[in-house]
Amino acid sequence: MVCEEGFHEQLKNWVATYLKGESAIIFGVEFTFSVASISLATGLPNHGEYSFKGMNLDLENYRPFLKTPYREKHAHIIPFGYLLEKYAPLMKVVMKLFTCERRFSRIYAYHIRLLMHFTIQKPLNMCNYLCRSLAKMSERIQMKNKEHYPSLFHHSLIKIIVLHQLTKKNMTWESFLEIALKWNESNVAAQPSNMPAQQMEIGSSRKSMEIPKAEVTRMYKR
Repeated sequence: MVCEEGFHEQLKNWVATYLKGESAIIFGVEFTFSVASISLATGLPNHGEYSFKGMNLDLENYRPFLKTPYREKHAHIIPFGYLLEKYAPLMKVVMKLFTCERRFSRIYAYHIRLLMHFTIQKPLNMCNYLCRSLAKMSERIQMKNKEHYPSLFHHSLIKIIVLHQLTKKNMTWESFLEIALKWNESNVAAQPSNMPAQQMEIGSSRKSMEIPKAEVTRMYKR
């Protein structure tokens, strides 16, 4: 599904900027990002244990995944090299696609918890996990701190949810982008020419919604 739908670079910015609770209103169109809506859009089952980052795991949870010399060492952070080699490829997939991280040298409790899910040892409610992950991402972006902008993730998941809900509203992706372009044109035209530069920084809501010119030319190619 991810390969089929792809992602839209600006869409993740809009959602991260305007997500309040479980709802994001973008160009007058309301989208819901809840456990139920993620389940409906993705087909993921809405059952399993509710769990997220920050939880604690017992040593017994770690042991099956660690090399023999390290099975008696319990720590909240363990080196990636402690992991059994047969689990290393799956763990990298978890880190890239689900926890959306760029570092692979350290393993945390939530990595082990996800590994337990994907090895069918203890099912996790993935819809809840993804919902909380989207909410956490949005909260960071709305702090308007530039250092968090590289933390935008779940690009394809966001587009899958948006496309599903557009269909329910009898709207197409192209018609939604038409609304976006009209909004952009009207707001750029209304922008005061003497607006201070700092008001147009990436953290501001107007800048977050403005579509770059290069993006406009690419929109209909997706």
